[in-house]
Amino acid sequence: MDNDKLISKVIQIAGEKYPVRLTEKESHIANEIERELNNKIRDFQLKYVVKSKSDVLAMLLLTYAFESKMISEIDDVDLANSRIERLLKTFATLEEE
Repeated sequence: MDNDKLISKVIQIAGEKYPVRLTEKESHIANEIERELNNKIRDFQLKYVVKSKSDVLAMLLLTYAFESKMISEIDDVDLANSRIERLLKTFATLEEE
């Protein structure tokens, strides 16, 4: 990342402020991410009995870790399927010869 092209921004999550440096592309989605995180935190606080902000943040982290893992597995399956399709096309071409 080129430091000259980074933008300083403060993101507030669960009432705490975090200074970050973002690329222009990242800065376009920063407000959306901030809003999404705070909405999920508020939902956790309403749905579950939580003792501290760190409990809520841990729940949020676990949620995103599971979502990330599931998306990764879907991507792995899609990659495997595309490889199988290429192999099948290759075999079909060989059979035609």
